[in-house]
Order: sequence, then C-alpha cells, then structure tokens
Amino acid sequence: MTFAGFVSPFGGMLLLGGTRAAAYTVQVGATLAAGLLVAAVWRRGLSLSIRAATLAAATHVAIPVVLVYDLMLAAIAAAWLIRDESGLPVWEKAVLAVLFVLPLNARGIAEAWHLPVAPLIALALLALAATHTFREVVAVTGSRLHPDSSVLS
Repeated sequence: MTFAGFVSPFGGMLLLGGTRAAAYTVQVGATLAAGLLVAAVWRRGLSLSIRAATLAAATHVAIPVVLVYDLMLAAIAAAWLIRDESGLPVWEKAVLAVLFVLPLNARGIAEAWHLPVAPLIALALLALAATHTFREVVAVTGSRLHPDSSVLS
C-alpha cells in the first residue's frame, strides 16, 4: 500500500519506510504539539487571523488520516495568513507560492521520490502560522523574548 496520498506525519513516516509503531509515535507527538500550539494561541487571545490560520494549519498535522484532497483546508489557512494585519515578508510570500504549487502533484512526487511532500506542506504551513504567532506575541509585549519568559503562557 502506498502512503503517498497521506498528508499527516503518520503517512509521511510510513512512506519513508518507518514501522507502524514509529508512525504512531510520530503522529502522537505531532498531534500533541499542534494541539498545544492551538490552545496557546487561542488562550492568548491573539488576532482572529492568527488563531484561524493556526487552527486550520494544525488540523492537517493533528489528524492521522488526512489525504491529499484535504489540503484544500491549507488554502484557508494561507488566506488567513495573507489577511494578517502584519503582512507577509517576501520570504513568506515565496514559501506560500511554493506551498500552493506543490499540491498539484504532491502524490506523484511522493510516489516517484519516496519523499513525503504533503506532510511537509502541512508542517511548513503550520510553521508559518507559528512564525506569525511569535511575531504577534513580540509585537504585543513590545520587547524581545527572554529565555526565562514564557512565550505562550
């Protein structure tokens, strides 16, 4: 069975040849991390665009059986990021452009190269949302974060 059409870390791990136990372990870790990020973002009461983008992006990472056609939710997360008042730096625009094009043949690339393209798309989008989260936290606190300060408390 091919796992090239899976978007989740679970499917990505299986595509890379990992065991089911390893795939479940990676998925549990990813689900917990995504859930904690969403909870922290919503608890802090950040802007709606950041909260919505984080929730939509984290969904792909948190659910173990998510398929390539479910990446349509990624477009919603990207739209919320674009809508963010802080704007997008040039590098984020470039990343979003790549993330827009890759799903057009994510399964084909994954099957040919045994590279989990769709999970990488999901993780990259969540990383962009996290970047916006930290940027907004720094803007709200008005200072750089210190090692002893709690970023998401």
